[in-house]
Amino acid sequence: MLIYSDLGSILNINEHDIVEKLAKEFNLNIRNVTTCKSAHRVKEDFDALKNYKRESKVMLYEIKRI
Repeated sequence: MLIYSDLGSILNINEHDIVEKLAKEFNLNIRNVTTCKSAHRVKEDFDALKNYKRESKVMLYEIKRI
Protein backbone atom coordinates (compact mmCIF):
# COMPACT_ATOMS: atom_id res chain seq x y z
CA MET A 1 0.00 0.00 0.00
CA LEU A 2 1.20 3.49 -0.82
CA ILE A 3 -0.39 6.76 0.26
CA TYR A 4 0.54 9.56 -2.11
CA SER A 5 -0.49 13.21 -2.46
CA ASP A 6 -0.55 14.97 -5.82
CA LEU A 7 0.56 18.29 -4.31
CA GLY A 8 4.03 17.87 -5.84
CA SER A 9 2.45 17.39 -9.25
CA ILE A 10 0.26 20.46 -8.81
CA LEU A 11 3.37 22.48 -7.93
CA ASN A 12 5.28 20.99 -10.92
CA ILE A 13 7.83 19.38 -8.61
CA ASN A 14 6.94 15.80 -9.59
CA GLU A 15 5.67 14.32 -12.81
CA HIS A 16 1.93 13.69 -12.89
CA ASP A 17 2.33 9.94 -13.40
CA ILE A 18 5.45 9.37 -11.26
CA VAL A 19 3.95 6.46 -9.28
CA GLU A 20 2.96 4.64 -12.45
CA LYS A 21 6.41 5.17 -13.99
CA LEU A 22 8.19 3.92 -10.88
CA ALA A 23 5.92 0.88 -10.66
CA LYS A 24 6.75 -0.01 -14.25
CA GLU A 25 10.49 0.56 -13.71
CA PHE A 26 10.56 -1.76 -10.67
CA ASN A 27 8.21 -4.43 -12.11
CA LEU A 28 5.31 -3.61 -9.82
CA ASN A 29 1.63 -3.88 -10.65
CA ILE A 30 -0.82 -1.22 -9.47
CA ARG A 31 -3.87 -3.28 -8.61
CA ASN A 32 -6.18 -0.56 -7.31
CA VAL A 33 -6.16 3.21 -6.77
CA THR A 34 -8.55 5.01 -4.45
CA THR A 35 -8.62 8.81 -4.66
CA CYS A 36 -10.09 11.32 -2.25
CA LYS A 37 -9.85 15.04 -1.70
CA SER A 38 -7.12 16.07 0.68
CA ALA A 39 -8.38 16.66 4.22
CA HIS A 40 -5.72 19.32 4.81
CA ARG A 41 -7.17 22.34 6.53
CA VAL A 42 -5.43 25.61 5.74
CA LYS A 43 -5.94 27.97 8.66
CA GLU A 44 -3.24 30.55 8.13
CA ASP A 45 -4.01 33.39 5.72
CA PHE A 46 -0.29 33.81 5.05
CA ASP A 47 0.17 30.30 3.66
CA ALA A 48 1.30 30.89 0.06
CA LEU A 49 0.33 27.32 -0.88
CA LYS A 50 -3.20 27.33 0.57
CA ASN A 51 -4.95 27.37 -2.82
CA TYR A 52 -2.80 24.50 -4.09
CA LYS A 53 -3.40 22.50 -0.92
CA ARG A 54 -7.16 22.92 -1.34
CA GLU A 55 -6.92 21.46 -4.86
CA SER A 56 -4.77 18.50 -3.89
CA LYS A 57 -5.92 14.89 -3.70
CA VAL A 58 -4.63 11.87 -1.85
CA MET A 59 -4.35 8.50 -3.55
CA LEU A 60 -4.13 5.09 -1.93
CA TYR A 61 -2.31 2.68 -4.24
CA GLU A 62 -2.48 -1.08 -3.85
CA ILE A 63 0.74 -2.32 -5.39
CA LYS A 64 1.97 -5.86 -5.92
CA ARG A 65 5.24 -7.23 -7.24
CA ILE A 66 4.87 -8.89 -10.65
